[in-house]
Amino acid sequence: MYVSAQRLRSFIPLQGLMNESLALLAQYAKVSRLKQDTILFKIGDHSPYSYLLLDGEIEISTKKGTATILRSDHEDALYPIGNLVPRQVNAKIASTEAILVRLDRNLLEKELTWGQIDYNQDMPALCKLSGLPQDNQEWIQALLHTPIFFRLPMSNIQLLFKRFREISYAKNEVIIREGDPGDSYFIIRSGICKVVRNNFGNEIVLGRMEAPEGFGEQALIAEQPRNATVVMETSGSLMSLAKKDFISLMQAPLQKRVQLSKAMKWVHAQRGRLLDVRSETEFNRGHLAEARNIPLYLLYLKSTVFAARRHYIVYCDSGARSEAAAFLLTKKGFDSYVLDKAAENLAMLR
Repeated sequence: MYVSAQRLRSFIPLQGLMNESLALLAQYAKVSRLKQDTILFKIGDHSPYSYLLLDGEIEISTKKGTATILRSDHEDALYPIGNLVPRQVNAKIASTEAILVRLDRNLLEKELTWGQIDYNQDMPALCKLSGLPQDNQEWIQALLHTPIFFRLPMSNIQLLFKRFREISYAKNEVIIREGDPGDSYFIIRSGICKVVRNNFGNEIVLGRMEAPEGFGEQALIAEQPRNATVVMETSGSLMSLAKKDFISLMQAPLQKRVQLSKAMKWVHAQRGRLLDVRSETEFNRGHLAEARNIPLYLLYLKSTVFAARRHYIVYCDSGARSEAAAFLLTKKGFDSYVLDKAAENLAMLR
């Protein structure tokens, strides 16, 4: 089930958001049809979600036991249900069934915050605060709506803007070279980059990237040499971020872990896909049931046909490659997880 951006606009305070913000919220929203007596949350919960009522009735009760019924056709249903955290009320389905939209609270709050920005008046102040030139306004606006920045905490984004270092490159200039150690992450501000790999002396073009795409994370997370060369196909500029800042401000906050039992429930319910990102040789020596082998170096290409509304659980034997894989999938907008204690589960197969 899906909810349209236009339907989200009918709720308060979403009606003032830009079309791009609503489209992103709709992309990540989960719509559920829930049965009577299903509990949404209880008093004291710190649920990371906001709920919108599309159809049906919700029973709202207080600590004193006072109960009221929230109906989808009432004006109070235009607001998120019991949205204070920790929860101040209990909420459960009162009608035979109800249809609700579940939104990630952090994403919603972020879009509401950026939605208050006047990009003609306030963005210059944001650039000044971040130490960036004012001609970065459009780039910042585009960057804020990428899957990675869409999920980052606001405090991290502000720090990132201060840590970026802008570097200009000429046409055909090499940015990173295959085999070199990695010490920086890059985000394209302007220009087009070409990704190439050496194959027995022949240059193979793997793809092209443009603003505001980022690259270079695999070498930083997995502690491996650069697996490809990136060259400026046109002149342009990139924002460089030191490895320690990338790990602490971008990679670490986005990493999610899940236990095997829960992951397999998703897989069996056709809501999840278990991915082994080791080499084919390692996979053939022993792998978890239901796992599909996509080596890390192929994941970027293979992910172009992945279904958007699934959980992707990645694993390897050490954790380094799976963490890099999870970041790559998150960067492309997928809901990704690192399998917890993967090495222990693999050891049991031997």
